[in-house]
Amino acid sequence: MARHVTPADLAAALARRTRRDVSDFANAFAPYRALTLGGRAPQGLAVAPRSLRRGDKARGAAMLAGRFALAGETLNVPVGESPWDLPAPSRRFAEALHGFDWLADLLAVDEADARAAAGTLVDDWIARFGAWNFFSWGPGVLAARTGAWVLAGPALLSGDEAPARIASLGRQARRLARALAIVPADRTRLDAAISLALAAVCLDLPGAIKTRAGAALEAVLKAQILPDGGHVSRSPQAAADILIALCELDAAAASGGAALPGEVRRAMDRLTGFVRFARLPGGALPGFHGGGEGDGRALDAALAHAGGGKAPTGKVFNVAPHTGYHRAEAGASVVIVDAAEAGVEIRPDRARELAELGMRGKSDTPMPATTMCAIDSSEAPLISWAMPLALVFKRANSGLLWIKASSRQSPMLGSKRVSCCKAAMSISCN
Repeated sequence: MARHVTPADLAAALARRTRRDVSDFANAFAPYRALTLGGRAPQGLAVAPRSLRRGDKARGAAMLAGRFALAGETLNVPVGESPWDLPAPSRRFAEALHGFDWLADLLAVDEADARAAAGTLVDDWIARFGAWNFFSWGPGVLAARTGAWVLAGPALLSGDEAPARIASLGRQARRLARALAIVPADRTRLDAAISLALAAVCLDLPGAIKTRAGAALEAVLKAQILPDGGHVSRSPQAAADILIALCELDAAAASGGAALPGEVRRAMDRLTGFVRFARLPGGALPGFHGGGEGDGRALDAALAHAGGGKAPTGKVFNVAPHTGYHRAEAGASVVIVDAAEAGVEIRPDRARELAELGMRGKSDTPMPATTMCAIDSSEAPLISWAMPLALVFKRANSGLLWIKASSRQSPMLGSKRVSCCKAAMSISCN
């Protein structure tokens, strides 16, 4: 949970920033890179990993046509030109482009032209940025690219061009291993540790890198996965994405006979419990703290893997005390309440009534997907104050849910009143 920033925190952040600047300056010199990033190149793909995520064929087809839509921006690449030679619309776009977040989409087209285009884009990146670049070799972008290339598997890392790509991937993994200490102690460090561990397993990297990756992964999982299975960011999607990545790593390690730290399995077990708690009917996640609905298909596969081949069943818990969420159910309706910072209390005797809201509507006007409102009752409040809510009502017509933002009585709520406030209620009708 949130805590005050101390002088020690500021000093640690300043020290990391200084080390990062010194490292970037040193890596600008070829002799230093040869000393620190050189070594025997991996011999090939020792383990072909299985990605639990499926790329988007439509997005991949658009890229084949020269349209790169990333991070809310679009870059149109004329025929015969390369996206690496064009100015990026924004920094976030450039991070996604150099992080190869889009590679799975392009390979999802599953045609020779798409695989050839993906290989050409990777080779062009190596030609332009493979030696060193301050931006594209930054720890966050580097971790994303390393994971994306490894998960592409034989589609990218086999054939005549594979040795050069694998050699570049080995250099990037060495840089990532050295950069872990200067990565901010947030989600970026966890993603970097998982990507490095995956590369170490699939490329059979030297034992020193495997040891460093395992130690870093164990430490960051202990620091960031809460006892109830949530992530310190309190984002349900962050917890789900981490579970998917850990399951991909666990499956690759099992295939290659590699040992992972025991903390990986413990984290997977905790994450499984929290993700099941947070999922709404239909499999979506509540969009708290910058998250979205998540990748339902990948999450189903991750839960099945974590459950030993089949998805866990049984009742989920109704409170995640460390992450700060409450869950109430009534039939097919579920309410997830963010109750973290203000001591929110859901009265147990009213939880079912809260979950049944929306089952008695008369208006034909659909309810927006997200509205700014809070539920209030002068008699016996369902919730002690206004907080973000995520409600899912098992109804075919969203018009059956009617909440009028006013101080007058509402037909749906009877004596309850609805008033505008600064809390978000995310509503999805299945």
